[in-house]
Amino acid sequence: MNNVQKEIKKQPLVLTANSLCTRVKHFSVPITTTFIATLILIAAFLSLYATPLAQSATPTTTLTGDPLLQSMLWKYTPSNGVYAPPTVVNGIVYLNSEIHGQVSALNATTGTNIWTYNNYIINVIHGSPAVADGRIYVLTQVSFWVLNATDSTELWSLPLGGLSTPVVVDGIVYFSSRHSYDGAQGSCVFAFNAIDGTKLWHYAIPGGSGGISSSPAVVGGVVYVGADNNNVYALDAKSGRVLWHFATGDPVGSSPAVVDGIVYVGSGDHCIYALNATTGKKVWNYQTGGGVSSSPAVVDGVVYVGSEDHTVYAIDTADGKKLWSYTTGDIVVSSPAVAGGVVYVSSCDGNFYFLDATIGKKLWSTFEYGDGYASPRVVDGVLYICANFNLYAFNALNGSSNSPAPSDSPAPSDSPAYIFIVIGVIVGGSSIIVGTHFLKTRRRIIQ
Repeated sequence: MNNVQKEIKKQPLVLTANSLCTRVKHFSVPITTTFIATLILIAAFLSLYATPLAQSATPTTTLTGDPLLQSMLWKYTPSNGVYAPPTVVNGIVYLNSEIHGQVSALNATTGTNIWTYNNYIINVIHGSPAVADGRIYVLTQVSFWVLNATDSTELWSLPLGGLSTPVVVDGIVYFSSRHSYDGAQGSCVFAFNAIDGTKLWHYAIPGGSGGISSSPAVVGGVVYVGADNNNVYALDAKSGRVLWHFATGDPVGSSPAVVDGIVYVGSGDHCIYALNATTGKKVWNYQTGGGVSSSPAVVDGVVYVGSEDHTVYAIDTADGKKLWSYTTGDIVVSSPAVAGGVVYVSSCDGNFYFLDATIGKKLWSTFEYGDGYASPRVVDGVLYICANFNLYAFNALNGSSNSPAPSDSPAPSDSPAYIFIVIGVIVGGSSIIVGTHFLKTRRRIIQ
């Protein structure tokens, strides 16, 4: 031990102001870095566990490649354009073609044509066919037909045309028309005997003259329909008597969906309404940024609907609060189809979208099968899309076979918390190494 070291060792340990500052200065690097690292780690863990589930949830379905190309079952090209989604009953696909009044029956498994009925006149069909008891009911722009489902033989017809899809319930067919018939004038809702075409009743919409594009919904002995005079109507299915009507701010072209005693319908006044099915009293309404002519799909407590503000919405049926929204490049007037945790919808931007039904994240989109006005349909696990003058049939996605199990925890790449953790570990580890080296050096000098 040299003389300097002996002298230092003999000196008493007295912490004067100067000596305390000197010692703090010596330890400032390890203390500061350790303190910063600790703060970073605390912030990281708080960020990790404070991340809301709605933002950190992962999609229930993940897609790779072209999911439609991979799952195509068949394609059918009629001689005329296709506008409305098909109706599928007992393994048979019934399809209306847009022009010249053509109706086809296809094998649902292979897409093979079974028969085709041609009216051979310019007769635009806007809606889907209704199928019941071996008969097909077709509403065209200028007439109404009933065909034999087995061989397409015409059974009877009426000189009434309309814009919507007819509905058959308990031997009665319901549809809307603006043509005069048997004392009916203006926009009317009709009820006919589904077997022989005998008129049972009609209800003339007060002030209605533009035609009703809303398709009726018949539930519990009540006909629910939107009208061009800005109202939603509930009519007795047996007599046509008005049970209630609800006034909106614009024409109602959206077709009502009736689920668990609530009527869900959109209006041109930019709102989606939930109405009590018995009284017509408003339960709630949600306002979008554009008119709502899209017909809502209600699945598992959620209303899925498009708007002319370019957006698809998911709304909670309980309180009318928005769960999520997804904005496309143009108006959305088609009606969504929901199956297997996926929302299928077409936009007038020319794209067909796959959206995660839980969080609204886009899973995939394609321009090839986009048609802004045609609504997709899912029946028996098959997705039907009308586009490019064709009807396509695909295997609908199934979340259990197209994705890993859903997780409530964010993926590392989805949360900044993991970045902070890594930085904290690096800085903290470095400070410990530097601090340990400094203390060893200081101890050697003192000894």
